[in-house]
Amino acid sequence: QEAQDYLIETMFYNVNKEQIQNLSSSQSGNGVGQAREPLETDGDLRIMYHNIHGQIENGDMPVEQPTEMMVELYLEYLPDIIGLQECTSHTFKAGIVELLSSEYDMVYDKETCTAMFYRRSTVELLGSGYFCFNDIEKEFGEDHIYKDLIEENGYITNDIYNNNINKEDKITKRYDSSKGVTWGIFRLKSTGNIFMAGSTHLWWEGNETLDDIVRMVQMRSLRNVLTTAADDFCEENGLDTIPIFVGGDYNASYEGKKSLQTMPSTVNAEAFTNVNSISNKTLQKTTHHAYSRYDKTLKIYVDIQYATASYQRAIDHIFMNSAAVDTVTVNRTGIFDDDYSYLSSDHIPIYSDITFNASAPKTN
Repeated sequence: QEAQDYLIETMFYNVNKEQIQNLSSSQSGNGVGQAREPLETDGDLRIMYHNIHGQIENGDMPVEQPTEMMVELYLEYLPDIIGLQECTSHTFKAGIVELLSSEYDMVYDKETCTAMFYRRSTVELLGSGYFCFNDIEKEFGEDHIYKDLIEENGYITNDIYNNNINKEDKITKRYDSSKGVTWGIFRLKSTGNIFMAGSTHLWWEGNETLDDIVRMVQMRSLRNVLTTAADDFCEENGLDTIPIFVGGDYNASYEGKKSLQTMPSTVNAEAFTNVNSISNKTLQKTTHHAYSRYDKTLKIYVDIQYATASYQRAIDHIFMNSAAVDTVTVNRTGIFDDDYSYLSSDHIPIYSDITFNASAPKTN
């Protein structure tokens, strides 16, 4: 309606000053009219991760419209698990919980920047948790658990504490609480299979070696948080292991300035595997691009900035615990390569379609 009003006011000039009748119109669209990825899940489970446009709230880049576009996408592709990053208070005020409520519930009972949602008709939530990487500071000291990792790279623990993990954000004047992990343990209703999924966001700067070390520290903490929770669940339920999927914005790529050494496979070679490397159909494209522009006159986002680089430059990834790789088949890893993806954020949603093998753990 806003675009129609603008069209009437600015582009139609009636010399006789006759009344202009309102144009008949209807508004529709879901952003996937020319979807490049299949809408139907190829397998038992679809997990999706998306760094959304929720960090900025001002007249230049309002978040309400991107939030609506993102939800349109999610409700078309219907992932069983949605993991978000930069899901700030502005996004919640824009009504993301309410907009998703027809299909989804939130995983954790508090708002987090790495919020997760699950499709209530397909999966059952068995447990959940959240860990903010700022809380790593509580472990610093002479016997800090990451002391060896930090010092073997030529730094002392205070370098990490003072400069990065606990660094004050220049805009908000608060410590960066957006970097962390939200996780849930689920039962797939159609098969009874048990799995864990986590949504994470790592340190973003890449100006010095210290930034890579911070991501390595966060990655090790991420691994410890998830595996501990999964091990506790397995012990309580008589299981050996469960698949752990953890995705999001790792702020690190396979080539370029931000080093691959922050990936979980380098922290512990046997710990995690990139699902794209074991996928039957792999993602070939990057997940990151420039922001589109918000036109204050039209009050819509314009000038789509498409992603053109290869996956080697992607900073959004999905990993799983190597111990459970044989229990699943990753049928495809891709992105929702639609216009709404490019208009709504500077990241594209990444997803994987997964089948549980006969060896996958399950409950009745």
